[in-house]
Amino acid sequence: MSFCQWTKEETETFSKIQMEICDLKVGGYSNIEIAKRFDITPQAIYNSIRTTLTGNRWTPHESRGGGQKYLGDVEISTFFKKIEECYLNLNCLKTVEAVQLAYELRANRYFRCLQILDCLKNVFKSSRAKQIVNSLEPFIPCESWINHFCARHNITLKNPESLEEARRRCCNTAVIKQFFKQNKSILSKVHKCNLWNADESSSSLTKKFKVLITGKAEHSISSVSNVEPHITGMFCFNALGVRLDPFIILPKLAKLPEELRDIPAFFNSQSSGWMTKNIFLAFCVFFVSKVSKYKLDLPTEEAEQPTILILDNHSSRYNSLALEYLALHNVQLLTFPPHCSHLLQPFDVAAARSLKSNMEKYQYKKTINDVLLKLNSNASKARYKTIVSIVESWRTIDTEILKNGFRISGLAPFDENVIMSSKYINKNIQEINVPNAGQDLTSEKNRLEQYNKESYFHADDIDQIMKIEYPAIRAILETNNHSSGIILSKLPSLFIKCDNNKYQKVSFY
Repeated sequence: MSFCQWTKEETETFSKIQMEICDLKVGGYSNIEIAKRFDITPQAIYNSIRTTLTGNRWTPHESRGGGQKYLGDVEISTFFKKIEECYLNLNCLKTVEAVQLAYELRANRYFRCLQILDCLKNVFKSSRAKQIVNSLEPFIPCESWINHFCARHNITLKNPESLEEARRRCCNTAVIKQFFKQNKSILSKVHKCNLWNADESSSSLTKKFKVLITGKAEHSISSVSNVEPHITGMFCFNALGVRLDPFIILPKLAKLPEELRDIPAFFNSQSSGWMTKNIFLAFCVFFVSKVSKYKLDLPTEEAEQPTILILDNHSSRYNSLALEYLALHNVQLLTFPPHCSHLLQPFDVAAARSLKSNMEKYQYKKTINDVLLKLNSNASKARYKTIVSIVESWRTIDTEILKNGFRISGLAPFDENVIMSSKYINKNIQEINVPNAGQDLTSEKNRLEQYNKESYFHADDIDQIMKIEYPAIRAILETNNHSSGIILSKLPSLFIKCDNNKYQKVSFY
């Protein structure tokens, strides 16, 4: 009997004997009894358990040598699987994503170590147990770590192929038809008010300006203009052109600056201003709350329909807790095939260009400059200017442009023929099979699969997945670190329908 509830990854990596030693210790067997059974020394028993706790494989009479690695054998195996998965999805793992993944795997090992120690109870002296736990303390690896890791494990670092090349290969008739066929039953029936699209867009407002020089000048050198901070915005709207406030990710901030508190947007913070799994969870909470309020004014028939949220297949979407939260609130999350968003995603085909083209003009409005005069640092001025330009640009995009995005992509009205005639679909290239070419990530099958990938406790049925508690959601979003991302804004209230056809307002605070 296994007392430690070994994960699939652990059973694939650990030796049978090291798992049996742990289970026997949990079962109350003494070191003498275990040593006799396996013909090993008591010290070997300790070495086996210590190695198991750190996520490494152990066999008798084998010396590993060297110090503690950043990732154990179990986590390295998972790391390689992710590389392969991303490769097959034609979305190879970026170095910045690899570092983030490594950090998450190490954090998982840390908590797994605590779980196993809890099963073992008094097997170790407290000082020894503390030493092992401390050796697994999560921290973000240095920038050079990924280079050394790849060199040790024969992983090649290459410049990525151009996005255009990936699109050329992926956007063939077979992939597009597969997407429409898989989602016809959903997209052809949903009312436009319940069909939503969202996508990230990064600020890139830094612009090269011409400089003034006299006729006798010998050069035109100038200092670089203030570089705008890297800020990511998530923009969400439905097929009727109704838009939500921008969901903004700022580079590393401990709290929301005073000048941003009255701006109509939801703010998060992450070390580099990128979308992560934790921030995607925050987006899902934000989205569900905003849509629940929006549905209060809809006719009953439309309000009771499931909400369809359709996104690209960025790795952050594969988050078990986020998927469970969406499913709990009757939201289906669909994904586009890889590298086809320039054809299928309403934001890309219609809204993105308008958003970018409007941003610059809002940087120089008098209302912005009045606030800028009160700010002390260039960084805060650049950040404020960028955010206001993002929010204003998004607010002023014509509703017809947003509605047109759904029409051009063939999503609303649902019509694949709109897309099949596009000149950007490669009709001549040999068709390739793209895994995950448009999935319902919130289906029971996919939710169960994702849960088992992330959890140390295997679930055979969807009902075995841990139920969501609102205080726990808030705690996760507020107490994570800047590598995984934290929220800076207050979570909006949620409206839940009761049995008497009335709605209950639920606050996270």
